[in-house]
Formats: sequence, structure tokens, C-alpha cells
Amino acid sequence: MQLRLDSAATSPSLVPDLVTGLVIGLSQALFGVVVLLSRDVRKRARAESALAEALAFRKAMEDSVVT
Repeated sequence: MQLRLDSAATSPSLVPDLVTGLVIGLSQALFGVVVLLSRDVRKRARAESALAEALAFRKAMEDSVVT
């Protein structure tokens, strides 16, 4: 014996597929933003390190000059 149930609508609702697609799309967008932010943080840290080295060199040069 088999029992088969059909929905009253002729086609299944698109809402579950749409919600799933939106969640997947937003998750991918969030992952992309996190990757870009981590890249920016690394780039900023390198720039700050270079500026700190330049400042230390300049300070050492100024301190070594007799005025």
C-alpha cells in the first residue's frame, strides 16, 4: 500500500529555495568582507611598522647631530 500526498499548488513554493540562496549568498559576501578586512589589517600593520622604523631612524639621526 502506498500513500501519496500532492500539494494543492501545482508547483512547490520558491520561498525555501530563495531563503537558502540568500543565506548562502550573504555568507559568501561576509566571508569576502572578512578576507578583505584581514588583508587591509596586514597592509596597515606593515605601513605602521615602516613608519615606526623611519621615525626611529630620524630620531637617531637628530640625536646624533651636535647643534
